[in-house]
Amino acid sequence: MDSYNYYFFDLDGTISESAPGIVKAVKYGLDQAGIHEEDAEKLHSFIGPPLNVQMKKLYGMTDEQIVTAVTAFRKLYEDEGGLYDCEAYDGIGDLLYDLKKEGKVLAVASSKPEPFVRKIIDRSPRKPAAARKQKSSTKPWASFPVMEMQKVWRAGPS
Repeated sequence: MDSYNYYFFDLDGTISESAPGIVKAVKYGLDQAGIHEEDAEKLHSFIGPPLNVQMKKLYGMTDEQIVTAVTAFRKLYEDEGGLYDCEAYDGIGDLLYDLKKEGKVLAVASSKPEPFVRKIIDRSPRKPAAARKQKSSTKPWASFPVMEMQKVWRAGPS
């Protein structure tokens, strides 16, 4: 079996369970724009895609409503710490550590702005078991390149 040399990991739902912080902030943002959503499935559909795209798709929101909702979302999510309401999935640290140890090139892809991704990665308390045994402070994902997918989509194919 051939082995890959490059691995791209999506942050939300692949590396970390980020639903609690995202859903709470989306609900708050929508409330501020006059949309009072209680449907958990709709709220969870915001995990992954860009907020403005999903808001327009689900609710046909105007640009003004989107600005209001996203501004409120960011206030709760970034300013009040909602982005830290997530946790790395069990075993992901060990997987990333092992891949890095094998010389694989690892990167994180996210529709989140890069500064958000960096804050989450930098604050993540999880270290792989091997690093804990060696009393290493290394987090294998701390030096990952981060691909902000909205920038990649806007740039188009090269």
